[in-house]
Amino acid sequence: MMSKCIYGFFALVFIEIIQCDLLVFWGYPTVGTTFCVNITVVSFDNCKETCQKSLSCMLASGSGNNCMLCDIYTVSSIAKSTKEIGIKTAVKVNPIDGDKCTSDTDGTVFSGQHSENNTYTVTSTGQTWTISHAKKCKESSWRIFPRPFGPFCIGVRSRNHVRFLFSIHFQVANNTTPLSRNSAASACKSKWNIGLTALNSIAERNYVLGIVALTDFKTMCYLLESAREIIGKHSAYKYTSIWLNGALRADCDFVGSQNTAECSGMKAYEYIGDLITSLEAYKFAPGTPNYTKIEGSSQSCLQLMSSQSETTDNGLVKNAVYVSLIECSFGEKREIYFRCGSNCNEDNSICALSFVCGH
Repeated sequence: MMSKCIYGFFALVFIEIIQCDLLVFWGYPTVGTTFCVNITVVSFDNCKETCQKSLSCMLASGSGNNCMLCDIYTVSSIAKSTKEIGIKTAVKVNPIDGDKCTSDTDGTVFSGQHSENNTYTVTSTGQTWTISHAKKCKESSWRIFPRPFGPFCIGVRSRNHVRFLFSIHFQVANNTTPLSRNSAASACKSKWNIGLTALNSIAERNYVLGIVALTDFKTMCYLLESAREIIGKHSAYKYTSIWLNGALRADCDFVGSQNTAECSGMKAYEYIGDLITSLEAYKFAPGTPNYTKIEGSSQSCLQLMSSQSETTDNGLVKNAVYVSLIECSFGEKREIYFRCGSNCNEDNSICALSFVCGH
């Protein structure tokens, strides 16, 4: 079955002109549905139309009133099925003319794309459609997001991963030991040879928080491999925080700089090693950024807040203190590097328990 088919009559002969940008067949996803969203629809036509209207959606699958919507880089395998089972799947593909739209013989390959640098192929092999792309993450449990420069992998980790360097997916039920930004960055480097990452979209932020909130679909669901899943619930804190990449620019490191045009909001930060093209995921919590010194140290690093006993600032960012490390050599003091050593805020109501690596 196909979408966008145009029919016409010429010399009393029925002519079918096919332009297909949505491959539709009997079948259902079997691998990679963890990050898909389930909604209720009127019909499967409504399901696939909802996917077509969303830039991020690559695939729609369902039957009757049930509809599952999956973004690019989530699903990798779709089992072919029959009308008797009653589940249809629609996958976005680049426009194709002619009878190629109906071919599902072994080796049939379609191409698709989210944007110029985010592409995939859909291949028919036996009783399976396989969706492939070039990007491979350091860990299979990490999620890939489309960025303007191409696919980008994001993984959320906690102190447990610093201590034991585990790479499997599991839930840490009582992870209550805060960690510094330096420890977080070192873990990303030592285990995977990558760095902390900044966030390039609201979708990336919601994944890190453990929430997917797609306004097109008006639904929310809980996600595995998120900060909330990894650290669990800790009602002793108002919020737990998540270390992100990003550091205050040196020329913005003075009290009141947030009130200047050059250093207002996220203009004051630079993102080392990240190709960040959007700041939509960043909204400061009330009272931040605050560049007053705490025990002589600047508040130069960024954290994302995740709700615990309070919820108002969930998903907002705050700045945190860095500490200079001093090396003594032959009686001389020399500053060698800095780290965000403030694990918690001044009253210990907000503590950093997790971090985000990316590549």
